[in-house]
Amino acid sequence: MKNSSWKYPFPTFADKMFDGNKDGKLDAFETAFRDAHLDEMS
Repeated sequence: MKNSSWKYPFPTFADKMFDGNKDGKLDAFETAFRDAHLDEMS
């Protein structure tokens, strides 16, 4: 899934969970929440 993250530029399994508007790509806010989730997981 397309995203604007410099930290995690690759697609992950959690992407669909954070795509709130279901447009197939993560906007800045969705990417920030996804990155925070990935940081918390590691």
